[in-house]
Amino acid sequence: MRREFASALALAAEQPLASERIRRIKRAVTDEVRLADPAVTVRFTDYFNNVAVPDLVLRWPAESRERLVFLRPLADPDWLNDELSALAPHEPMIFTLEDIGGPHDGPHEQRTASIARLAAHASLANTWVADASAIASIGESRRDSAVIGLLGQALVRGGRGVSSGNEMRDLTLATESAFQEAETLQRQPVAAGIRSMESALQPDQASRITRVLRAVWEGHGGSGADFPTTATTGPLSDDDLRYLMTSLDDAPGEFWRRVGRTVTTEQLGRIALTDPSQSLQNLVAVHLGRLTAKGLRVTDREEQLLEPDRVPRWVIDRKCLAIRGSNWIAHIAARKADELPAADDSPQTDLDELRRRAITSESVVTRIEFGKGDRVVSYESKERADVLADVDLERVAADVPGLSVARAVLSLRQGGQVHADFSTSTAVAPTSSTIELGALIRAAIPLFLDQDAADWSRTQGNRRRNEPATLFDWDDEDE
Repeated sequence: MRREFASALALAAEQPLASERIRRIKRAVTDEVRLADPAVTVRFTDYFNNVAVPDLVLRWPAESRERLVFLRPLADPDWLNDELSALAPHEPMIFTLEDIGGPHDGPHEQRTASIARLAAHASLANTWVADASAIASIGESRRDSAVIGLLGQALVRGGRGVSSGNEMRDLTLATESAFQEAETLQRQPVAAGIRSMESALQPDQASRITRVLRAVWEGHGGSGADFPTTATTGPLSDDDLRYLMTSLDDAPGEFWRRVGRTVTTEQLGRIALTDPSQSLQNLVAVHLGRLTAKGLRVTDREEQLLEPDRVPRWVIDRKCLAIRGSNWIAHIAARKADELPAADDSPQTDLDELRRRAITSESVVTRIEFGKGDRVVSYESKERADVLADVDLERVAADVPGLSVARAVLSLRQGGQVHADFSTSTAVAPTSSTIELGALIRAAIPLFLDQDAADWSRTQGNRRRNEPATLFDWDDEDE
């Protein structure tokens, strides 16, 4: 066990009041558990070493679940095995203040057999019996390894079996090896790591890690058919994706092209990422043609002190995927327009300004609605042709002074329409439809920005011949 934990127990033993001794023990255990899973919140109960009531209750803010923790002063495997049947329905963690592998009375072979029986029983009962040395081992290892950080979270939330310091070191080594060898597509060590993780974790937590491991395998060019068999499969969860995007920030675009095949715009909006995130830039850039969106809204936002100066860039803001520009931000609605933040009062746009902006918009304006007070004038092409060059449109605008562009319908190069509202700088797909994210931003954002918005025009500058511009064409040299 850690020296700090041993010292905390010693100080607790010196307290004259039983209530203070218990409080200090629970605080010391809480500190150890948080080393393995910093995201956990811990509630103390009014009981200690009770046969039926837990000492601690673990919860996670983003999950509707909890795990009970029963503290046991001694690590006698036979005693623990006797009471496991009563505790098993809770699938708890049993934390022993004494090391399971420490000095003990009686024959070594007998002790080993007792621990093996306890381990088998605990594994079947989805209960994790862990001593302070096991928790310390995972807590210290996670400092230098994002992979072990993921393992630590999984163990606290759904570990099973028996873990002492030695077993935990073996498990962390097997896990580290599996992830390292997955990058070079070495099947045997990956399979060995999977067996170790599935043995030590409840199925839902094992599935979480093996999904990430599979993503690493496939991201480095491996075939899903060649990946070792796992007990469960499924798409990347939000936690899986967050882990990958924070721990593999330097992974190239091709990695994200493989890994992100099932990622959605809505899912990206749920992930908290530190700005700037290179993994976010790479993932979205290679999936602009696959990701879809309902619409977007451009609002003013001044640059903040110490904010990254790279613009435009992808960010996660207000639970939306967004594009950050200089003094503006465009939020993306994944499924419904009401996902967007409140609109600004946008300045009026006249016909000449719309024409200038439309030069960089990859769309055709097929309908325009002019507004003046409570009056609306609509001009539309029945064949969905571009109306901006029509002479008659010019006459309409000239005949009624003071008209401003209120709304427009855009026909996209890739197919589909977008309805643009210039009073709120909002563009949405009609009815229940969604459209390709890349097509949306290339069509709509230029219409809501001044033509001299240098950060947006920069994205148009590196367009390859016969290819549409993408938001981060200008990043290719960096990759």
